Amino acid sequence: MTSRADNTHSDQERSDHERRSNTGKLTRARTDQAKEKVRADVIRAGQELFAAEDFEKVSLRKIAAAANYSPGTVYQYFSDRDALFIAIRDLELIKLNDALHVIADKVADPEQRLWKMIEYSMKFWKKNFGRYGESFLSGPPLKKINATTTQSNSSHMDQSPASATLHQLFDNSMKDFFDTLPRHPLPVTHATDAMIAAIDGVMIIPDTSPHRRWTEKKILSRIVFDALVHHWRALTNERN
Repeated sequence: MTSRADNTHSDQERSDHERRSNTGKLTRARTDQAKEKVRADVIRAGQELFAAEDFEKVSLRKIAAAANYSPGTVYQYFSDRDALFIAIRDLELIKLNDALHVIADKVADPEQRLWKMIEYSMKFWKKNFGRYGESFLSGPPLKKINATTTQSNSSHMDQSPASATLHQLFDNSMKDFFDTLPRHPLPVTHATDAMIAAIDGVMIIPDTSPHRRWTEKKILSRIVFDALVHHWRALTNERN
């Protein structure tokens, strides 16, 4: 006579079997919880491979094999390798957003708050550059650029929600700083873009130009920050 426990165990074995292909790889998940596990497994495998190999050498099939899922299953969650990389990047950017919000809430002085946010962001980018490479800064490189596209609109705009939230946080902090001046010296978004572009240059250029011994990045970033703040204050004074 078969017990209820035996039947339950048999049902579980059939369920597990249905989720494997002939190669023994997991193929599909039926419940929301199981689907979340598949997604998390694939992301974890992607994190390990992107950290261990050059971006161009990592394929979605290789990630699927590392996660022990069939390629078809992985394609149900991510359309291609770039989509997976962006998902990994977004998870890290969410952590950065959370940390910067804590800084924004704790530091009362707007100028000091802006600097503390930049200082923390540099530590974050340094860690992730070391792990994933420079493509982590703006996402995967463009596969192609239309030759007829003009320079003014050909730049690769980062469309990820996490990145948009991050930029908005910096815009808000820049506005808070500008509100302490007699008037705004230029549009807030222009100032934020200039600051981010300049700090990105501090993070990237010394590593890509090893022909000289560069000043420490933290020192360079403070010089850039102070120079921009001084310039914006000077513009305000000139207009008075």
